[in-house]
Amino acid sequence: MNIWDNYFSEWIKNKRVALVGPGESTMGKKQGKFIDDHDIVARIRSFDYPDKWKEDLGTRTDILY
Repeated sequence: MNIWDNYFSEWIKNKRVALVGPGESTMGKKQGKFIDDHDIVARIRSFDYPDKWKEDLGTRTDILY
């Protein structure tokens, strides 16, 4: 474990983390506010998407993989 692993572990400790990946299963579910209300929002392969999708996918990105 290096210094960055320790920093990351401490940063997310006791936090509510939403891990959001691309997928059709999220579309139409209107989970954007639920996602954005987490302490940390981590996204996998994010891209700039149309405003109409923000209601389903949220708008925050704290970590991008």
